Amino acid sequence: MLYAAYRHGKKIGETAASNWLHIVPWGMFSLMKHVKEKYGNPPVFITENGMDDANSRFSRLENVLQDDKRIQYHNDYMSNLLDAIR
Repeated sequence: MLYAAYRHGKKIGETAASNWLHIVPWGMFSLMKHVKEKYGNPPVFITENGMDDANSRFSRLENVLQDDKRIQYHNDYMSNLLDAIR
């Protein structure tokens, strides 16, 4: 597997707080399909998956709790994972 943040000069996905961390839910689908097809659908344990935030001690609690971007992130990744393992 190859890691690339750009394709044809364009970013492959939105970035999280770190400029190197791209949000690419279809990457989960591609990786899990690859593992399933190449290795015969072995048990896989995903121990970490997430996105970072810009740290700010000045953020208001209600803004931090209204985390639509993170909710969408996990929804998209889990949907792609489910599609890959079906």
